[in-house]
Amino acid sequence: MEKTKKKILGLLGLLLVAAITVFAAFLPGPEAMATGSVTDTVQIRVVGDKPNVDIVSDLKTDEVVTTPKHDVTINYENLNHIEATLTFTDKDGNKHSVPLLNEDLDYEAGSRTFSFDFLEGDYDYGDYVLTVKGTGVGGVSDTTTLKFSFVPVEASITEDGDTGDPIVDLDYDPDEGGPEDDGKVKEIKITILDEKGNPIEISPIIVQAPTKEVKIPFDELGLPSGKYTVEIEAFDRHGNSLYKKISYVYYYKTIPVPGTGGDDTKTPDTGGLLGSLNISKSDYLTTGLMIFAIVGIGGTIYIIKHDKKTRK
Repeated sequence: MEKTKKKILGLLGLLLVAAITVFAAFLPGPEAMATGSVTDTVQIRVVGDKPNVDIVSDLKTDEVVTTPKHDVTINYENLNHIEATLTFTDKDGNKHSVPLLNEDLDYEAGSRTFSFDFLEGDYDYGDYVLTVKGTGVGGVSDTTTLKFSFVPVEASITEDGDTGDPIVDLDYDPDEGGPEDDGKVKEIKITILDEKGNPIEISPIIVQAPTKEVKIPFDELGLPSGKYTVEIEAFDRHGNSLYKKISYVYYYKTIPVPGTGGDDTKTPDTGGLLGSLNISKSDYLTTGLMIFAIVGIGGTIYIIKHDKKTRK
């Protein structure tokens, strides 16, 4: 009887193992489970325990920009009130203020995004300051600011390596004739002043959009070395000045002609053939001595050999 029970239990155990094996065989493998899964990207924002406001934007502090469209995001946390104001000073020195936020909050973390076009509405060219202030428990506050300038034209000046002429590279958003371009740059006036403040011969130079590189022919005009001031002013399609002039200082140094020995002279070299070949006097003297020595030694050998033949 005891042996019969053991056989039955053993048979049941074998059946259980077989059933588990069959079940496991039909389970999907790791690859199939990975294929059918969905991956979620989770962004974690760490929230502190104090009032906090931050400004996130493509605009940087103290940056000067010429494009009118920009986005600004204000992040905040642990606040019961928030205020945001954008102020700017126009070309005439007048200050303008545009309120963006003035709301009560529930201490929850959040954010607000603003899209600006500084050529529309209450905005214009000028110096901007975005100020955000958040207040939390017990009147504790946090304030942050973003300062930048929106101007019609910016410039950089480089030197032509061959002539020393200044090359003015202009950065601006050109008026291409569409209705949405009203207020953009149509014309740029470049004025160059010498050290005494007098305009040079070809000033002012008028540049039509969309030209962005202008070479000033200092070398061709025969201008002397010295400090020059380059003034740049932008105008719209109606001939209105868009903003105040911007000024740059350029130090011009004439390129000397090789062989003249002077920094500021353009007189061509008149040293003859040797001068044009750029051969120094010492090189010329050394070469002459070498030729004389070779001719002298060759002549001596010839005379000795000739003398021997005569004797024979």
